[in-house]
Amino acid sequence: ALHFPTAIAPWLLLHRLPGFSYRCFARAQPHHLEAESIVLALPAGRLAALFPAAVVERLAGLRRTGTNDPLWQQMLRDIERCDELDVHIIRQCEPAYPAFLQHTASAPPLLFVRGNKDVLHLPQLAIVGARNATAAGLKCAADFARGLAERGLTITSGLALGIDAAAHQGALNAGGITIGVLGTGVDAIYPRQNGKLAAAMLERGALVSELSLGSPAKREHFPQRNRL
Repeated sequence: ALHFPTAIAPWLLLHRLPGFSYRCFARAQPHHLEAESIVLALPAGRLAALFPAAVVERLAGLRRTGTNDPLWQQMLRDIERCDELDVHIIRQCEPAYPAFLQHTASAPPLLFVRGNKDVLHLPQLAIVGARNATAAGLKCAADFARGLAERGLTITSGLALGIDAAAHQGALNAGGITIGVLGTGVDAIYPRQNGKLAAAMLERGALVSELSLGSPAKREHFPQRNRL
């Protein structure tokens, strides 16, 4: 029989499973189904009543191949990488999950957080804008962020070039807290030019993503990121 190495392991596996979207997690919630039960124990008929056929077929394949399955091996690598980078994984059902996000229709089932996960609960203001901003725009964003951070607000943005980076830097210049919401995995900083900024943010805040570790920058990831 298969045994998961940690409590978060079945969640990571489902998160990687093709077609198992936040909608699938939402369908499981009213039935109080745990991730481990979905992966290992739920009968095929019950799976078919809840999830798309492709998901049911992939889970059946996993049960047959067990620890040799590529999905299982990827889950083990994810656990190792999270330990290596001190990545916190917050499930939607946990108190550590941000309350406002919890009540949105498309709340992600998992959040990956590097840095201080407790800052997600602080009063925040988002400052976002153009990547190709003017010098005046960049100064304005940095000044706003600095002034607001000095008054106790956490500044949240998307770690993009331009206005986003200026807002993060402005908060840091005030000795304040800033959060970057990424359209990549939290271990795949994009753009690379903001690597030093991201490292500084980890000292004073957090980097957050709903995407699996190693997820690259793709066009479709950024509208998804923006809703967070």
